[in-house]
Amino acid sequence: MNSIAQIYRDSIIDIHAHLWDIDKSADEYFSKNKKLNIKIGGIVIVNRPGDLNNSRAKNDAVIRLSKINNNVIPICSVHPYDGDSALIELRRLKNLEVKIIKLHPITQEFDIDDERVSKIVEEAGTLGMVVLIDAYTFFQKNNLEKLIYLALRNRNTKFILAHMGGPEFLKFGFLGFLRSTNSWFPDNMWFDISGTLIIFASSPYKDELEWTMRTIGLKRILFGSDFPQFSVEQTIKALNKLNLTKSERKLILYSNAKRLLQLQ
Repeated sequence: MNSIAQIYRDSIIDIHAHLWDIDKSADEYFSKNKKLNIKIGGIVIVNRPGDLNNSRAKNDAVIRLSKINNNVIPICSVHPYDGDSALIELRRLKNLEVKIIKLHPITQEFDIDDERVSKIVEEAGTLGMVVLIDAYTFFQKNNLEKLIYLALRNRNTKFILAHMGGPEFLKFGFLGFLRSTNSWFPDNMWFDISGTLIIFASSPYKDELEWTMRTIGLKRILFGSDFPQFSVEQTIKALNKLNLTKSERKLILYSNAKRLLQLQ
């Protein structure tokens, strides 16, 4: 198995890094990862509905940062409960070449079943934007089932389900089985393993985690650190504990995200 130093020489895309303080957070991130050839999905989240000026300012700040530092992929946000205003902001972001938005049912306090959420993800699909949506299940009842139904109803939208379900990651193994055996099952879901990988790679459930990733399909798995909660180095160490070949790790660390986001 390759050492971390060897993997550091390869390209990495960290699709899940929170830039709470934008420039300051980015400086901290890249300072801690000087040896890496790394791009990050720099996430901002619109926390409250109705605060449209602040929402736009957050999005503009991370877009501006991405123009200064081409290793930052801007991941912008809207609040689904802003209705038509959120749809207008999505279209503006598309015109600014944003490829991906983040929705967070827990932080943004919205119900995944709300029709306004479906309108946002439907419009994102129409615009060709990927939706990164939190899929950690500890704080909301039936979170995964609602997310799966949302994806099934919006088959033209590409979803990244963040944290791969957390403690309920095994449910996604069954999704992988369905996708491989049923032609009707939508091919629109990817999974980032931020946080969940660190928690379970050293646990008695390591084999189940790896089985789930393989059953989903390793071409559907994306690398994420969940910075600043966890570091890139912690996440790579956890990835190294799985029985993956170098080519399989490269898929997760880089190739899958590059293909999904159509990066050069």
